Amino acid sequence: MEDSSLRMVINNSQFTIYNSQFLFRRFVKTDIEALAVLMAAVEAVDEGVGRPVAELAAELETALADLSETGWLAQIDTGEIVSYNYGETCGGAEANFWLRGAVHPAWRGQGVGYEVVRRSWADMRQKCSGKAWVNAWAYQHDQARCHLWSRFGLRPDHIYHEFEIPAAQVMPVPALPPGIVIRPWEQRHCAAAAALRNQAFAHNWGYQPTTAEALRRRFQTARYEPGFSFSAWRQLPSGEAQMIGVVHACLGWTRRLRRANEGEVVWLAVAEAERGQGVGRALMLTAMHALRAAGVEVISLGADSYADQPTIGLWPQLGFTLRKAIIDYRGAITGLQHTGDETVMARP
Repeated sequence: MEDSSLRMVINNSQFTIYNSQFLFRRFVKTDIEALAVLMAAVEAVDEGVGRPVAELAAELETALADLSETGWLAQIDTGEIVSYNYGETCGGAEANFWLRGAVHPAWRGQGVGYEVVRRSWADMRQKCSGKAWVNAWAYQHDQARCHLWSRFGLRPDHIYHEFEIPAAQVMPVPALPPGIVIRPWEQRHCAAAAALRNQAFAHNWGYQPTTAEALRRRFQTARYEPGFSFSAWRQLPSGEAQMIGVVHACLGWTRRLRRANEGEVVWLAVAEAERGQGVGRALMLTAMHALRAAGVEVISLGADSYADQPTIGLWPQLGFTLRKAIIDYRGAITGLQHTGDETVMARP
């Protein structure tokens, strides 16, 4: 084949063989299992873990509507899918999207990722009316992916830091100032904890106010676990006690915590007026010792910050080291970002 780009029409869908190497086509429902195989290969390399193909396929089933409307795939001549991308609808008045996709590690650096994103991008434009916001993510060290998002006009918005520490290295719990005590979690304190969190994080990036009922649901789904959650209280002159801090932790709940020996500190909040007295440190270490006593070998946590003001706060002081940093990108759909001909695109 001499032409580097051959177009054909099959079942009223446009297919393109790109550089005699890749077949770009729309997603169809029968692609679920093949996409799950691709996702497993990507996770094995990028995250060092492997999930069952059936589990990944079940996740993709929940995204069928978005995959069907904005999903594009790249195949090689063996029929193997080596890249995919789609726009996950996030809701909202402005039809926000998350770009979801990947390129097989063996086929990176050849422009295939750019091409599937370009096609999904065009579909997203047609799907929404007026201005729409698009979000995407990249590991901080993945310069190729960071560059890809910049080509589509997306800019760093905030950074998610993931930390870890061997449980054997957890420090002792420090003494607290007089009048402050740490207590095991009690469900009747959900309302006080919700009010504390809303006050403590009112000005933090992306924080959405919570409610007592929302906290109860997190315990019901094991996102938080009572045995690994604690609260800090100050004794008032009136004889009453006031909640001034809270920490929630759990055994490996999240999708990325797939090692059976891992626990996670999910949330820490300390009242603004009580900071600087060691309350946060004591709460953290109390939860960490509880996880260690349960048999975990690794303890992790995640923290967000603005991309232009990255902060990691208390965590290195407690012995945590950075596992990974993920940059979230954001931008508006203002037009197709491309160079050259509509069919043969420049390489990223």
